[in-house]
Amino acid sequence: MPILELRWARAAPAGSGITPDPGAAARKDDVLEAAARPDFPQFFGPNRDGVVHGPALDPDWAVRPPQLIWRRPIGAGWSGFAIVGGLAVTQEQEGERELVTAYELTTGRRVWAHGDLTRYRTTIAGEGPRATPTVIGGRVFALGANGRLNCLTLAEGRLVWARQVTDDAGSEVPEWGYAGSPLYLEGRVIVSGGGRDNRSLLAYEAATGAIAWTGGSAPAGYSSPVVVELAGVRQVLSFNSRRISAHAPDTGTVLWEYPWGSGHPHVALPVVVGTNRVVFSSGYGVGAELLEVQRESEGRWAAVRVWRSMRLKAKFANFMAQGDFLYGLDDGVLACVALADGTPRWKEGRYGHGQMLRVRDLVLLTTEGGEVVLLQPTPQGPGSCTDTRCSRPRRGIPGAGG
Repeated sequence: MPILELRWARAAPAGSGITPDPGAAARKDDVLEAAARPDFPQFFGPNRDGVVHGPALDPDWAVRPPQLIWRRPIGAGWSGFAIVGGLAVTQEQEGERELVTAYELTTGRRVWAHGDLTRYRTTIAGEGPRATPTVIGGRVFALGANGRLNCLTLAEGRLVWARQVTDDAGSEVPEWGYAGSPLYLEGRVIVSGGGRDNRSLLAYEAATGAIAWTGGSAPAGYSSPVVVELAGVRQVLSFNSRRISAHAPDTGTVLWEYPWGSGHPHVALPVVVGTNRVVFSSGYGVGAELLEVQRESEGRWAAVRVWRSMRLKAKFANFMAQGDFLYGLDDGVLACVALADGTPRWKEGRYGHGQMLRVRDLVLLTTEGGEVVLLQPTPQGPGSCTDTRCSRPRRGIPGAGG
């Protein structure tokens, strides 16, 4: 459903009226050296589950808000950042060139840029690349909006190999561009190509770019492939257009499939909530479903719905499980539903179609307008905790990166 807002009631654009703390630059080295800084090598975190294992955050942003260390303009696009060591790697559009870029984490200085002469732009979908690079073993794997898959060196951005996914899959660029971030698994890079005739999901040898396997025949969606373990078996889940597919990681063989939605775009990653249970969610009136995956006789698999709920419609943002509850943006409003049956506990706070990360018991939420919010959601509400400093949402600096 459309979200209607008074245009004159919107917050000021990010960056307006913000002055960096003059002492922040002097303190940044001490802060970064003192804090353990784990890598964030791929979309949605080290395990692609939205959980960041790092230093505890100070919950009192009213007294000690985050300080802006640096700011710099970059090109158009919808890509996030992969952070390894001292580099932050992303994708952006610069004129007619689609770039993979690396920035120095402490200063914002551009270290290198690799460009390809390709551009994705439509009136409704906007401009630029949409996937987040994956960094592992000194290599950067980046999928562009038009299907260009690059393998680059992390140190200097040198091209190692490249593939055109639409050629390999025999497919066309999806309506909103390729948006699924590459998945690295045991020496292979897995992407959703959306081709028919057993070429929906493709795995490439990370060292050479040679095709290792292909599998499935579902059109590409906009979600990223993830590796999970269900019913004691590791499998790659691909949230495609109109169906969910689970593939064997070594061969790409489809283990099971489940129909989904009516063809509307969906982005949110699936969330595993037990040894054989996984939750999927999307917007456009589809909602969330908890599936139980069963391994039957003769090597057959089945996915059976346990419940369906219209109280968690993750249109763009990913959602997460904590304890016996699911937390996510239900068509732009933060909501909590019970994991047991999908019943609602609360729904409060319109943040738009943003994104969330969990750091211990706190949640960092980037709103659609670019504001960063610190929350401590519980089954009782979006900011409840034993410490009164967390009794309500604490709003940070609009547009500040994280």
